[in-house]
Amino acid sequence: MAYGYAAQNVDPETTSKAAGREIPVKPKFAVNVCKAIKGKSVKQARAFLEDVVELKAAVPFRVHKRQVKHRAGGIGPGQYPVNVARATLRILNDAASNAEYKGLDPEKMYVWHAAAHRGAPIPGTMPRAQGRATAWDKSTSHIEIVLKNESEEKEGKAEE
Repeated sequence: MAYGYAAQNVDPETTSKAAGREIPVKPKFAVNVCKAIKGKSVKQARAFLEDVVELKAAVPFRVHKRQVKHRAGGIGPGQYPVNVARATLRILNDAASNAEYKGLDPEKMYVWHAAAHRGAPIPGTMPRAQGRATAWDKSTSHIEIVLKNESEEKEGKAEE
């Protein structure tokens, strides 16, 4: 089965892509982590995700934020999704490696596109009384990251 990216019309000469499919993390957390790193340079995004893994920085929740507490450091509603940050960091490093392989400099790139989508659930059951069982599936997510050259973006804006 061929998977596509949500980002369309991507120039392969100036971009680098990486994706993780059916990662066992909740999509609601993955969406917020992707929103938090979008637009940051690779270095900034990597530092932010490492801080989340070490519980030094909270991920601001922009969606799915009901009954989520505010965090220190001026963060509005936020949480510390460590497993999602770890998985996203791995995908970000893969995208940077892909850029290096293409001959691009990953330190001069930024996260142009970061998205998370719901994946296929991992089926499971929870035992109940009287010998019954309830479906208790685990969520999975598809996470995709596209990096783009900062210099190309600035040159495109200067020409307009």
